[in-house]
Amino acid sequence: MLIAAGALLTGALTTIFTGSFIAGLAMAGLTAAMYFFAPKPKTALKKPASLADFKISQVQEGAPVPIVYGTVTIPGTITYYGNLKVEEVKQKARGGKGGGGSKEVTTGYRYYIDMWQVIAEGKIELLDVYLDNDETKKPSYSAQIFNDGTQDMYPTELELANRLKGVAHIYWRGFFVGENRTHVPTVYFKVKRVLNTGLPHENLNNGSNPAAVVYELLTKYGNIPVSDINLQSFISASQYYAQKGWGINYVITSTREIRDVINEILIAVDSFLDYDEQGRITIKILRKEDVKIATIEDDFIEFSLAKQAWNTLPNHFVATCVENGVEKALILENQAAKLYAQQIIRKEYDLTMFDFNTAASRLADIMKRESYPKMTLNVKVPIRWAWLRVGDVVEIKNTELGLRGEFRVVSVSEPKFTDNDVELTLLQHTGAIFDSHYTMPPASVWTPPPKTLQNFTRIRVIELDYDELPRYLVLVNREVGYEEGYAVFISYDNQTYNYLTTLTTFSVAGTIQNTYPDNTYDIDDDVGVIFRPYKLFEDMPLSVSRKNLFTEQRLLVINNELMLFQNVAPYGDTDYRITGIVRGVLHTTKATHNTNSQAFIAPIYNNILTIDATSTFYLKLVPVGRGQVGDISQAQVITITPQLRSRTPKPISRIRAFRQGSNVYIDVHVKDKRGAGVLNADAYTDTYPFDFDGTLYISLDGVNWEVKDTANFVINNSNAFTLRVKHFKDGRYSQERSIYIPTTDGEYVVN
Repeated sequence: MLIAAGALLTGALTTIFTGSFIAGLAMAGLTAAMYFFAPKPKTALKKPASLADFKISQVQEGAPVPIVYGTVTIPGTITYYGNLKVEEVKQKARGGKGGGGSKEVTTGYRYYIDMWQVIAEGKIELLDVYLDNDETKKPSYSAQIFNDGTQDMYPTELELANRLKGVAHIYWRGFFVGENRTHVPTVYFKVKRVLNTGLPHENLNNGSNPAAVVYELLTKYGNIPVSDINLQSFISASQYYAQKGWGINYVITSTREIRDVINEILIAVDSFLDYDEQGRITIKILRKEDVKIATIEDDFIEFSLAKQAWNTLPNHFVATCVENGVEKALILENQAAKLYAQQIIRKEYDLTMFDFNTAASRLADIMKRESYPKMTLNVKVPIRWAWLRVGDVVEIKNTELGLRGEFRVVSVSEPKFTDNDVELTLLQHTGAIFDSHYTMPPASVWTPPPKTLQNFTRIRVIELDYDELPRYLVLVNREVGYEEGYAVFISYDNQTYNYLTTLTTFSVAGTIQNTYPDNTYDIDDDVGVIFRPYKLFEDMPLSVSRKNLFTEQRLLVINNELMLFQNVAPYGDTDYRITGIVRGVLHTTKATHNTNSQAFIAPIYNNILTIDATSTFYLKLVPVGRGQVGDISQAQVITITPQLRSRTPKPISRIRAFRQGSNVYIDVHVKDKRGAGVLNADAYTDTYPFDFDGTLYISLDGVNWEVKDTANFVINNSNAFTLRVKHFKDGRYSQERSIYIPTTDGEYVVN
């Protein structure tokens, strides 16, 4: 895709940087020659050298003018030379025999010429000038004219000369070539490019902003109209590169395709060009902070994966970078990857467009990224996923393989409308795993922290409403992380505590960060809960399929409502979003829960107590771990008053009345404790008349309660009346339900 993105810029630099744009010059034109050689100085100084003796390489029209970005050092390109001036160098010599006096003899000649040099495309700032790549050797001249590429200065004394619009150049008068030297020294210019694209932070301290560079290449040299560019994406990219400190120092000295130049620059800063929905060119950055924009869960026509082996990963990273104008090698080594591979695997990178510090930072990022064996997926999905674009991050869930993770889209095939599918290539998104912070280890030996158990502060004990015996769900959050369980002690007077059992299942306590209303769907896929853990020592539960939602042994507990849940996904830096919530399970009531309400995510394993008590009792939960037992005297006292909910009959779930004259036919639906979701649907049967345990108490208008041992009966009453019904079992009554039955024939139902 990166190549395809570049392919939209098919204009070549060939037609841009040619001699035709300085065709008005009546001299030899431009040359890309960096050094100008001529015959060596003559040893016999019979006469001074003429201009012809210099034989400076003839420039040719059509040679490219350098384009520079950031701060670079480049040699000048000679476009004119002439007006040679020669100065004799004389030295006094003694006379011969006979006492003759001294006389002056010519020992050499100093040469001066006028010279016009092109530096680069402007605008530039001239920082330094020196000779023959030696910063201590400065040019000597009688006068100079410098044009930064935007000014009007040029050597007017030259016939047919012009100011070379858009090109930075310099004219030397009386430039000192040297003594007895006919080799014109190479003049080096240290320059800083001054961009004027209008993008923010276009000129950084350590180079040009890559976004501004690409913008100029597109608009100035690629002739792309500004209206065809997504300007906001370039502004955002410019701000991002500035925040990262990614300035580039880059020179284009030869004819190249624009697309190749842009790709080279953008690859160095983890970016590429693409089209947006309006067909405009946009710059896209592969940020390690990118988050998923969609989840593809079990929606695959074909699915294959591959993962690189540890022993094939590079572990020795070498980058070429520039420090003070000198190329140097920067080396980083991943010792862990090297140990895995049992060999040195070398990989080289060209980071010469960055200064030394930036190159070191980029190489560290590259090392972290390339040292991890990322997984690659090739999938075929329904055509509805054709909207995904290269660079997008999506979450992939494959329940069959037990695979879940975030992946970046590397390629998207053209949709196949005949098959209604699209093929995706995805690469594991590991950027967010690695941070950018490094802490130097201390010089001393690490001392493990003391393993002192602390009493629990997040505890909840809930009386459950199933089976015949009172059962209690125990919810406890670890305090220090190395608790292996908790001993349960019971007391009936809050004085003497006896050991009951040890449990090992811990929960995750926390608070909800949103108001959770009571008017959601009974299975809530839309609103959900934002859960913030108190102390996260457990693995957050994974998402499950809809099929497994009703059999997964776990609960979400908020206040007094128990819920099942399907999906768990990170939400910001500290929170998790829970959706697919089944409200009010185990005979609890759906309710509104305010922000910061206490909540627990509770696995159901060995954290249920059976305590057959009918009066108030007390529990203490004492941490156990690392061969230690916490202090029971400091443990929190949990007071429990049994409601005997498992023994209390449930309210009648439904009453159906059918009047036919004075006869009213009644069907009462008694709520059993076990049924759908607990008993196998293939084995579960019911009878009619409905079978149930216990008896019913009924009353007409609340007078004279009557016992019924059947749920189906007939009342003979031609008047309108209110039927009241309650379930009686094991000496306990359910809550009362009622239905009003008028005199009109027909069916009446209360659910």
